[in-house]
Amino acid sequence: MFKRVLLCHDGTEFGRRALKQGAELAIAFGSEVHVLIVVEEQRQSPAVTAASLGYASLVAPETDYRAMMLQSIDRLKGRGVNAYGHVAQGNIIETIAQLAKREAIDLIVVGQYPRPSGRRWWSGPDRQSLAESVECAVLIAVNTDTPNQ
Repeated sequence: MFKRVLLCHDGTEFGRRALKQGAELAIAFGSEVHVLIVVEEQRQSPAVTAASLGYASLVAPETDYRAMMLQSIDRLKGRGVNAYGHVAQGNIIETIAQLAKREAIDLIVVGQYPRPSGRRWWSGPDRQSLAESVECAVLIAVNTDTPNQ
């Protein structure tokens, strides 16, 4: 049914826990899995912040995201899943939609949790819908470790 599944998150532990549901679904279907960590383009890197204050930064967040993605890929491969990883920076909706089209994704899985601003991490500033931007199914995985909000 779903030959290619795209598991997306923003690098937070909260998002990773929620997306375990998507991984289980992909494993049950025997799907090829693509893990995508999207770093929002609005986030200012620690290196830029430190440089603006006249200091050097030893923090490399891209390395942390890549390590997180590789850890997810290793777990999936350990369970016999054909898995690929992607780390991207930019507009979340556009980044997910572009990868989904390029990799012929059948199902996109995102974690459901609100942001203080009242929107979801995977919704655009103008409340653009991920589902309206892609030509495949979208599953919103609810984090079962916390009560519904």
